[in-house]
Amino acid sequence: MADEKISKYERETITPNTHSETSRTVVSEDRQGISPGVVVALVLATVAVAIALAMFLSQRQDEQSTAAVAQPTPAPPNITVIPPAPTITVVPEVRTVPIPVAPPVTPTVMPTTRTAAPVDDSVLMDQVKQKILDARELASATIEVNVNAGQVTLSGEVNNEAMRALAEQLAKQVKGVKTVTNRITVKVL
Repeated sequence: MADEKISKYERETITPNTHSETSRTVVSEDRQGISPGVVVALVLATVAVAIALAMFLSQRQDEQSTAAVAQPTPAPPNITVIPPAPTITVVPEVRTVPIPVAPPVTPTVMPTTRTAAPVDDSVLMDQVKQKILDARELASATIEVNVNAGQVTLSGEVNNEAMRALAEQLAKQVKGVKTVTNRITVKVL
């Protein structure tokens, strides 16, 4: 009996007493190496161990950093908020004073006796307008104010002579006004 090995195949030759030769071939697998299933299992096990090791090291590092940070922190400073003081508004008492009614007059120019430093006309105009707007008695009046070189001219329309006289009086009270020309007319009712 003669045996020959060829790669993965095994060939056996049988020679009986007769001169005829019978040959048969037996194929058997040569099991050298590791099966693919075992390789996959080993790879998965290696990955699982690597992940577990990484998680362990990460957790340990977090614990160390937490321990380092866990030092006592200073208490926050005490802050006391003081509420603002209440605002007190003083409202002056308003008294009504009867103003005598004078007969209608033609526009007049009344000089003032004040001698003050010259004031800009736009400033004078703003001050006279504000003085007239602040007077409650003139709330319903339509009064226009013009200023030229310190000379104030009032024009418009009011309900009565008392309102006309009050507007003129208020304009004269503004510092820097030289003269007041009153051209305000009284509405005919």
